Amino acid sequence: MSDHAAAHGHSDELAHEMPVSTLISVFLALVVLTLLTFDASYSISRPEYLGAPIFGTHISIFRPLFAALALPAETMRSLGVPIAMAIATVKAMLVILFFMHLRHDKALNNLIFFFCFAFFFLFIAFVLIDTLQYQGDISSFADSQATK
Repeated sequence: MSDHAAAHGHSDELAHEMPVSTLISVFLALVVLTLLTFDASYSISRPEYLGAPIFGTHISIFRPLFAALALPAETMRSLGVPIAMAIATVKAMLVILFFMHLRHDKALNNLIFFFCFAFFFLFIAFVLIDTLQYQGDISSFADSQATK
């Protein structure tokens, strides 16, 4: 190791070593979150099928929740994007923290990532606010097309 690398706390290693068990655990978490995304989208997009099985089974997380809440179909559909975005955010954080090794990186890189993520989230929030502003027009147009 050179004197410069030793003085700045660098080593000759190219990457942080991650245990295989951690990588498998993160992968399984991503698979489960993907299944939750599918379950949520299916339960929201087809509220009339709340009692129907998915893939021949009755395993569902969101269906009993939505059935217990007894929300109108339009309200359930409006929850689709926030639920999908929340699950996608958790999945993205898992990938960034573990597969991109940000968890073991310097604090400055974490801070830069946090601010980029915060501004991106703010941008998406403004877009969703604008989308919700015109949701009534979109729903009435869809209803008029369905009656034709």
